[in-house]
Amino acid sequence: MSVAMLHFFHGSDEFSLREEFRRLKADLNIDGALEANTVTFAGPRSSAQEVIAACDTVPFLGDHRLVVVEGLFRRGKGSRDIVDEEPKESGGWDALVEYVDRMPETTVLALIRGGAGGSVGKALRSKGEVHYAKLPDQKVVSRWIRDRAKSIDLRLEGRAVGAIADLVGNDTWQLANELDKLSAYSDGNLVTESDVRQLIVPTREHPPWDVLDPMIEGRGAQALKALRMVLEHMFPLAVMAMIQRAYRQLAIVREMLDSGASSADIGQRVGLRGFPLDKVIGQASGHTSEAIRAAYARMIQADVDIKTGVFDLELSLELLVTDLATSRVGRSAAARA
Repeated sequence: MSVAMLHFFHGSDEFSLREEFRRLKADLNIDGALEANTVTFAGPRSSAQEVIAACDTVPFLGDHRLVVVEGLFRRGKGSRDIVDEEPKESGGWDALVEYVDRMPETTVLALIRGGAGGSVGKALRSKGEVHYAKLPDQKVVSRWIRDRAKSIDLRLEGRAVGAIADLVGNDTWQLANELDKLSAYSDGNLVTESDVRQLIVPTREHPPWDVLDPMIEGRGAQALKALRMVLEHMFPLAVMAMIQRAYRQLAIVREMLDSGASSADIGQRVGLRGFPLDKVIGQASGHTSEAIRAAYARMIQADVDIKTGVFDLELSLELLVTDLATSRVGRSAAARA
């Protein structure tokens, strides 16, 4: 089997990209030794020389070595798709462009998440296989649902497909999770529109996807809009606790990534597997340890503001979510000191 040595994953549909990445790993893991021969780097905290050294390492009792670099190329503010931006210290990453041509045939290099990467990204894309996925437009979500349902042997009534699209929208992560839930519920039977409306909570009432994801991924306007809808049916302190749990999980995953832990070890520690695990690893890769510590400091300040009456509950939450989503946590905390 011939597998390209360099793979470049980018685009706004991270769920589909993660599926592509999982298929690549499955293709490489024929001998069952890939887990021990996989190393993951956080792009903003790594150097080209570190990645090159990992690529030069001979696989241990296996045919392939997989080197993964997460988030090397950054997205522009508010962007959900690709932008042409260079990674930090882009000159250093030119060495990776030059190195790829002499990379050992046993090594596969995967660059995941972020934008197109400017001249460095363009040069790397020209040397490998490009995987691009964009979130589906709402008008084609029904087709996406039918294709996904077929792939997991889920039988959906025609009107059930429309109901799912209406309730969930084009968030492919949530769509996949909801379809998995319907598959477990149906046990092979046909799922009707009535089943869908009983089992799927509308997106506007689904805090984990509506508030947490856009907040963590820097989509401030979307996070704030979702927060205001969530507060119509959820206590502010419960939302605060939800945010704190999310960042506690990010801190654990970030620390384990920095120590070189495998995805399996991370999943065991945080109690996740499959797509949810891939998702939190991807989100943690986009945050430095310093940024997560600053987020904790900002959450503590929000708690103090609430308890001392500086701001009311809802305003404190809105300020917190805005600061976390727009990466202003450090400056905000410093300004209050």
